[in-house]
Amino acid sequence: MSLIAANMAGNGKSDVIYYNMELLDWSKENLVYRNKLFLKNLEFEAIKSISHAMITSPDRARLFCEINHFPKEKVSSLPVVPLRQETGVRTRYFRDKFSIPDDYLLVIYSGNFVSWAMCLEIIGSMDSWPENAVLVMHTWNKSALSGDYFKKMEKTAENRRVFFSSDFLCHTDLAPALSSADVGLLFYEALDANFTEILFSSNKMAEYLAAGIPVICSSFPSLRSFVDDFGIGKSVEINEIGDALSQICPEMEKYRQNVDLCRHEHFEFEPYFYTAFSEYMNNVSKHL
Repeated sequence: MSLIAANMAGNGKSDVIYYNMELLDWSKENLVYRNKLFLKNLEFEAIKSISHAMITSPDRARLFCEINHFPKEKVSSLPVVPLRQETGVRTRYFRDKFSIPDDYLLVIYSGNFVSWAMCLEIIGSMDSWPENAVLVMHTWNKSALSGDYFKKMEKTAENRRVFFSSDFLCHTDLAPALSSADVGLLFYEALDANFTEILFSSNKMAEYLAAGIPVICSSFPSLRSFVDDFGIGKSVEINEIGDALSQICPEMEKYRQNVDLCRHEHFEFEPYFYTAFSEYMNNVSKHL
């Protein structure tokens, strides 16, 4: 929307750098994107006037160039990852909030309560989880609690150990709060490449790793290879979450150590930022 607005306002003397976080293609509309093709046409025209694009991963950058006929030398990778920070002390935020005993496995979902995040399916999968596992569903969007989808979530959660949280947490407080959990969940409906190529575009992944907790995520190839290579969790189908929890729990400390190493190596913002903007400046200087 911002790119379209800037383009319609007319080009000034400044370069426009487009930070693309929604990888729209030319496929038909779906429930997530209303008026998709109309917006896609406007975006496609606006992209012609930008000086550089920042995309959240090399794979998404390649797709962006193919979809929009955009020169690859004018694209840089700038993932959704936190600023560099020291490993924090684990808190008791959600355990204290819901009086969850220490001998219970606390599994967290943090994000919006929407169908493409497969919240209903996550709750429904609990029948095969370890007996001592509990689920905390946390959202930043309090208005989501008044929607029909949340009512379905509540219905599915009946007779299951599920706790709902809608406290607004400042971005500096989110990772410490999430660190009170043992495992973080991130699942996406495979609607298009915007969701299947989600590794460095997911706030969930970034915040879970910032919190120092292992992840269980969708079994998309890009996620599976990364999660397996770095040993930070399991990439599975939703009905396999229980098995994944059973495999992670006995080796929890090893997974936490792997998460810490992975965060320092791949989930710190500063190196990506300096590289991306150096590439932009080099590209600009070639055309002066």
